[in-house]
Amino acid sequence: MKITLLLALISFNANALDCGGIPEGQIIRIDNGSGSLAKAALQDQDGIGSCYANQASLLLQSVIPNSPNLSYLNLALFYTADQKKKQRRNNLVNNSSNADSDKEYTKDITNEDGTITSEGGSGIWGGFACDTINLAKEKQRTSKSGSLCKAEDVALEHNFFNSAANHSVDSSQIQEKSLLQASRYMNTFQKNFGAPLDSDTKMTKELKEKRQKADDFSNALKNFVANSSNSFFSDKCTAIPTSKVQQIMNNAMVRVLDANPKCIERQRVIRSDLPICKIIGQMGYLKMTSSGMSSKVSFELNGNINQGLASSLPMLYETQGGFTGFVDGLKNFMKAQDKIKVTKANKAAKDSFNKLIAESFSAKDLNELEGTYKRVALKQIDDCKQANMLEYFKDKTQFLEMAKKDSVLCNYTELLTRASDLANVIPEKTFNNISGFVDFLTAKAGLNYDDAIMSIMAQDCTPDKRLSIPETVKCESERIIFSSDDVTPTLASNVQRTIKANRERMINNIQNNRAIGLDICTKFWNDPSYDLHGEDSSTKYNSCSATGKHGFHAITMVGYRCKDNKIQYLAQNSWGPNWKADPYEIENGKIWLDEDKLFKNLDRINYITP
Repeated sequence: MKITLLLALISFNANALDCGGIPEGQIIRIDNGSGSLAKAALQDQDGIGSCYANQASLLLQSVIPNSPNLSYLNLALFYTADQKKKQRRNNLVNNSSNADSDKEYTKDITNEDGTITSEGGSGIWGGFACDTINLAKEKQRTSKSGSLCKAEDVALEHNFFNSAANHSVDSSQIQEKSLLQASRYMNTFQKNFGAPLDSDTKMTKELKEKRQKADDFSNALKNFVANSSNSFFSDKCTAIPTSKVQQIMNNAMVRVLDANPKCIERQRVIRSDLPICKIIGQMGYLKMTSSGMSSKVSFELNGNINQGLASSLPMLYETQGGFTGFVDGLKNFMKAQDKIKVTKANKAAKDSFNKLIAESFSAKDLNELEGTYKRVALKQIDDCKQANMLEYFKDKTQFLEMAKKDSVLCNYTELLTRASDLANVIPEKTFNNISGFVDFLTAKAGLNYDDAIMSIMAQDCTPDKRLSIPETVKCESERIIFSSDDVTPTLASNVQRTIKANRERMINNIQNNRAIGLDICTKFWNDPSYDLHGEDSSTKYNSCSATGKHGFHAITMVGYRCKDNKIQYLAQNSWGPNWKADPYEIENGKIWLDEDKLFKNLDRINYITP
């Protein structure tokens, strides 16, 4: 009833864009409080060109029960895979001379200066939110299972989301780099072994021969990794972790200092007038590091003590007393560094120091030490192999140079180089074990794009975890088309009518907890005076995409307000929390836009209905 009354109050002045009856200062949002997007992750598409999929994930999240965070990477694959299939089908039907080009998920171009850039970016193709949602629904109809991954089950996405701070923390574009290198590997794989085996693949004699080579490569690589990785991990995991143990001993000294706060002067100097402070002072020195408004005091052992510790560790790890004897050895080493002669005046201080050293290892430090003891002394390296499995492939001397000596693998140097490049950018937790990565390199890379990339992105998004889009959910697009004559200082009447009709629908959706998709030209973010529809219709679309500074982009409306008697819309972007666009008001990755400015640069509106 309140919604009906409010909409009835909204009037529209034919000569000016005012708030039309919405009270001054009123703010309605679905990204806070009990709103459907109150728990939505602030997304960062990370350079992969998935803005339409980011928008689609938020549209769906606002209407699916319990509003789960949905993976935009998963949704991006539906449109990408569909367009790749269409391109391949058209090339086959038309006998196109460029039929091989559809096998390139990303196309590398060598620039004049010798640098290499990727024309296709990461291999994720741009698209439209409603098309993507419809493809996801089609997928679940044909597979008879859910099609949506939760963001938490997509490692390449959720590993960079800080739930406490409620924003993305990926500042190094790991998503883009991972997908780009995976696409490059798949390009090279298919160049050597043929196109992916889709259901319509024609198994020619040539393709059969290439597939036999793929099997030979697979067997050779699996055998090579099995035989050579053990010695690599044995050397790596059983190496004495000198710097780690030294840091744990530094931690112990910090706790000794915590028990003797009088020894710290000006957070930099250890006082020397107290016996206990003299003992601590001979062990090392204080360090202070600052971060923002806070500072942290740490301890650094003297160089000669660090050297002595490094020399003693091999013997300590070989102690016959097990882990307890190893820890006791470390404590005794530290006690022995007290070189001050015992006197009646300092005996109590020496006893206190020895007692504190004996009690100064935290549970975390003991756990770390026990892990190193099991690896070095007991040769238990399975956990180490699991945590560092990609290190084997990253080491190009160990992996590539040795692989080139194999009679089969020596024929695939480029492919193995691509494999090493991929290992150097994907997160360690992408695969559960080393065989999972080898499986991608030898088998999954030959599958269709979405299945192959899903194995890189989302090992945890198993079919039983996927969510379904209710069949009642629909996504509808309304194209916004004005001529240059329409966009005048006062706005022509048809522009007024278009804005009025959509304003009512947009406000209605927000009030009913539903997001709205906005496809815009971002040129006005760089140049606030720019109006897309103010340009000639024959040039404006090329003009919008003319440089790398701007282009067509998908954002998501999550709120509105009346400010200074003008409607403003709040849109969530997908460029992370640190994005800025002066002189616009940006709020943790979200932007407030004047209604008239938005519509002058709006290409289409996407409405979701439950």
